[in-house]
Parts: sequence; structure tokens; C-alpha cells
Amino acid sequence: MLEKNMGGAAGAQNVSSTIQEIVAGHEKNELFAKLRGSEPYAAEVNALIDCVNEELEYQRFRLRTVNEAVKSGMWYMKINPDFSIAYAIWSDEFRRMVGFRGESDFPNTIESWSSRLHPDDVEGTFSSFTACIKDLSGHTPYDVDYRLKVHDGSYRWFHASGNVVRDKSGHPEEIIGVFVDIDADKKNKEELEVNAQRKEKFYGELETMLSSLYESIDAITTSVSQTTERTVEIANVQEEITQAADDTRSQTENTLKMSELVMTISKQTNLLALNASIEAARAGEAGRGFSVVAEEVGKLADSSRDAASKILEALGSMEKASTHIAERIKSINGLIENQAANMKEISASVEEAKAMSDNIEELSKKL
Repeated sequence: MLEKNMGGAAGAQNVSSTIQEIVAGHEKNELFAKLRGSEPYAAEVNALIDCVNEELEYQRFRLRTVNEAVKSGMWYMKINPDFSIAYAIWSDEFRRMVGFRGESDFPNTIESWSSRLHPDDVEGTFSSFTACIKDLSGHTPYDVDYRLKVHDGSYRWFHASGNVVRDKSGHPEEIIGVFVDIDADKKNKEELEVNAQRKEKFYGELETMLSSLYESIDAITTSVSQTTERTVEIANVQEEITQAADDTRSQTENTLKMSELVMTISKQTNLLALNASIEAARAGEAGRGFSVVAEEVGKLADSSRDAASKILEALGSMEKASTHIAERIKSINGLIENQAANMKEISASVEEAKAMSDNIEELSKKL
């Protein structure tokens, strides 16, 4: 129908040529304005332009819908022959994602975007972009994460990637890309990394604490073992002291008996001496009874000497027993002091183990 109204094949060819010019023209809006109202096919051309505009509007609607669905913005940059940026275009969704409403708030300039890059991300972002567009083979991608200052002044993480349109020689002409908000994912990842580092640190500290705890437990076990051995030793020494005390008591009893014997001998000696005195007084010169008395006194003297020896021997045994008891008492005192020191070490080790256990529990709560 369109070919018929336009005068056959020649008219169709003219319209087709005009359409190609419209589609291929750089200044499309100006061409549309020139074509509108032109003769001789004004109505047809105007209708065609309306159709094209409707299609363009529909495609814009589809693009907005897709952007909203995937939560991403679109961006475009025209590249000069010297690899500089001629101009940039930011989609409405791009602007919305960084907190702006329209082009008046966020103009279509490279500075609108570059001036908001985080200082730590500027070099890496531009290096990646330059490497991408200057690689005439097209093998270097543009795929970066960076922080951008949004409208409220805070920084958010975004991911940007782009495809380069090149001429036959590989020289870049333009780049079209997507822009995705990854702030939540990035911060979650950072939090996971922090938690992982915290866990790694915890496990390192835990290993050190457990090692110290095991050493403390070993020290406690050794101290308890030594204390047990000393306790047994003290018990043995106490048994020896008890036996020595019994021996001393027995020696004392023997000494008392010897003392009684000596006393008896002493009394008898005194009595014999008295009798000898009396007998001497009676006998006068004769003194025959003195021999008997002398013999008895000699026997008593021998008995006294034997008793005295036994007493000295008993006293020597008592002295040795007393010395042994004193030595064992000193030994017990030393053992008791060592045991007290061991108990202090055990108490300190237990306190240290408890402190490490508390630290481990506290670290566990922080995970």
C-alpha cells in the first residue's frame, strides 16, 4: 500500500533510501524535523516517523523495565581517535542508583561520574578502562568494582562492565556498559572476611592458650605427683619418729630401772659401810669381819660399775635416738615447706588455667 501511494518501485526506492538515511543519520532528530512536512510524501513520511518514534519509545520502555528488573543502570561513552572521551551518557536508572533524579542533577559528562570515584579506586578504575579501550585486539575486558559517592555523601560499592564497539582496525569508537549496585554483597563479603580473620586469630590464640593450658595441667600433675610422694615420705618419717620415740621411751624406762638399781646398791653400800664401822669398833685389833665386809663392798662396787656402764650405754642410746628424732623433725619441716611451695604452685597453675579457660570462653562468645 505504501509503495502504491508513493508511485511504484521508484517511489518505494526513494522512501527506502530516505529510511536508510534516517536510520543511519547521526543527527536523527534534525533529519526528522527536516522531513516533517516535506513534499511530495509528507503524510507517509510523517506517519513513518511517528512509527519510528513509537518504536523508539517502546524500546526505551523495555530498556527501563529491564534495568529496573535487574537493578542495573546503563552508561555510554563516545571515544575520540586519541582514546579520550568525547562525551558520556548516563541512563535514568544509573542516576537513580546514585541518588539523583535527572540530567540537571547528574549531567551527561564524564566528570559527573569521575569526580565521585573514591580516591583509593580512581587509579585502578581508569587503568582498567584505559587498558580495555587501548587493546586493539579486544581481548582485555572492562570489569571493575569501585566505590562511588552517592547523593547523600556516602560511598557505595558498584560493579561496572562494558563492551567496546571498534572499527575494522580495532580502534575503539564507543563503549556501552552496565552499572550494578553491589554494596550489600560487598559489605557482606567484607564482614565474612573479617569474621574469617577473627576466627583465624581466635584459633591461633586458642592454640596458644590450649598449649599453655596443657603445660599448666602437666605442671599441676607433676606437682600433685611430687606432693603425693612427699606425703608418703612424710608418713614414713612420722612412722620412724614414732618408732624412735618408742625406743626412747623404752631406753628411758631401762635408765630408770638402772637408776633404781644404783640407788639400791648405794643404800646397801652405805649399810655395809655402817656395819663395817660398827664391826671395827667391836673388834678392835682383830678386825676379822672387815675382810667379809670388804668382799661384799667389792661385789657391790662391781655391780655399781656394771650398772653405771649400762646407764651410760642407755643414755648414749637415748642421745642417739634424740638426735635422730631431731634430724627427722628437720626433714619433716623441709618436706612440709616443699609441700607448701608445691601447693602454692598448684594453686597458681589452677588460677592460670582458670584464667585461660575464661579467656577461651570470652573469645568463643565473640565469634
